[in-house]
Amino acid sequence: MSRPFFSIIIPTYNREKSIRNCLKSVINQTFSDFEILVIDNKSTDNTIDEIKNFSDKRIKLFSNEKNYERCYSRNKGVKNATGEYITFLDSDDLLLPNHLQNWFDFIIIKKKENSFYICNKLICKDNEEVIKPSHTNYEDIENLLKSPVIPGQTCIPSKIANSFQFETDYLIFEDTALWLQMAMKYEIQTANFNSYSYSVNNDNSVNVKKNNFGAIRCSSIKNFMSQNPDIVSALGSKLFKIELSKSIFAIAKFYMANQNRMKAIKHLIKSISIYPTLFQFKHKCRLIILLLLNKEIIEYGFKSK
Repeated sequence: MSRPFFSIIIPTYNREKSIRNCLKSVINQTFSDFEILVIDNKSTDNTIDEIKNFSDKRIKLFSNEKNYERCYSRNKGVKNATGEYITFLDSDDLLLPNHLQNWFDFIIIKKKENSFYICNKLICKDNEEVIKPSHTNYEDIENLLKSPVIPGQTCIPSKIANSFQFETDYLIFEDTALWLQMAMKYEIQTANFNSYSYSVNNDNSVNVKKNNFGAIRCSSIKNFMSQNPDIVSALGSKLFKIELSKSIFAIAKFYMANQNRMKAIKHLIKSISIYPTLFQFKHKCRLIILLLLNKEIIEYGFKSK
């Protein structure tokens, strides 16, 4: 049996409402030489039943014995993949019909074996509005921090993918950490097509109102900086301080949304102290004043009492 050109790795957990459309978007690709590896993270709903309703032999289902972090599921997918190139798809996202054909054409034209590839993305908000972002040149490695790349934007030769892992030390930063580590050894090739549809909804792990993801991301960045001093030195600590400042600002947003005025003020001040960019400095100072005066801040869900 010949080796498929692509392996599409889909980690999933309790996605019975979205996994069907996700899988259909892969099965309906105009380019058909692929396998799909779905890694279920011990779902408690009907996700597995939805997957088993498909009869396509290219779908391979793996079930974790317990609920691990998504890093584990993606790593398990890479380990079991047989394709020449590996790409990822989150189970609430979609591929446009020409996505794999776009990748195939780009790879054949580039002919860069010691490279990994990053495309741009479409952003779908609440399953309705689609926003086409501006193209980003990821060959400028700094942009991996400035414009974070989600796993679905990447396409990686299997020999490279098998040399790295998503690390649980860097949760909410694990993908950026991996791309940075790869970029120190391999070239990045930017593909300027937008055929990956990234879903932004209330179930996202970076939902600022529900999840204090900023705290996890802040801790992960600090771990990365201490464990990868060569990368920090190559890119400059300023970029990482900016990311830390952003993460602490996200913590402040979480506390504003959850009506914790004093903790929000504390983290706004901390965010400014780490890296006071001009626009953000003015904006954060304004928020601090409003919070001190106990005024409503509609954009972040804070209600005055």
